[in-house]
Amino acid sequence: MFLLEKMVNPLQNALFKRCWIEKAINKERQKRAEKSKTEFEPIEHFYPHALGHTFATRCFEAGIDAKVVQGFLGHYSIAITLDLYTHVTNDKAKSKMDKLQTLYKEII
Repeated sequence: MFLLEKMVNPLQNALFKRCWIEKAINKERQKRAEKSKTEFEPIEHFYPHALGHTFATRCFEAGIDAKVVQGFLGHYSIAITLDLYTHVTNDKAKSKMDKLQTLYKEII
């Protein structure tokens, strides 16, 4: 029973934090919508864990070295950072393909 309690409490704490963060973000979004006289659209099911993915992706888009991003996120393995926490955006993919096309034009 003691082990089960230890496992459940962190889960309950995480759910409470997610709910609190979600409310805070939506409250701020609502204030901005009222100020700019636009429609308020709440963010539903916000998970703070997603911020790690976004942060890593933006770091890579900014050209920050993978080992530096690994350190920021506290990952033991660079594979975790590269495989799970970065996402190639369409703009980034197009930019890289344009670079490759330029290289081929220079060769030919």
